[in-house]
Amino acid sequence: MWRDTGAAADFLGSSGFQAVVDSFGRPRIDVWLAWAVSFGTAITSRFLADETRLIATDADLESLRAREVARGREIAGQRDVLASASGLDAGTWRLTRFTLRAAPVADISAAAIAPLAAPGLAAARRL
Repeated sequence: MWRDTGAAADFLGSSGFQAVVDSFGRPRIDVWLAWAVSFGTAITSRFLADETRLIATDADLESLRAREVARGREIAGQRDVLASASGLDAGTWRLTRFTLRAAPVADISAAAIAPLAAPGLAAARRL
């Protein structure tokens, strides 16, 4: 059990954990760790896009996380983006990114969603 998801994510990307993987294989871990959350300038969202991909067994998780943080910031900088959030599902070793947008974007599949309640948004932006 981790009290801080950042610490858990750091551990999974560490050389110590990689030594366990090298010796015994990748274990099943039932948790979804938030790796990157970035907020854009949009004040509302009406569309949710998600991308999921498998993580290769030999992937450098620390580098992958750093790239995902940078990618999330890049996405959040796009017009009409409320937020980009990505995380690791360590149970299935998949990376999933969610993007909340105010308007649909050509060539990006997104589902229309109901308006989000805003009371916690200001606090989340400060995290």
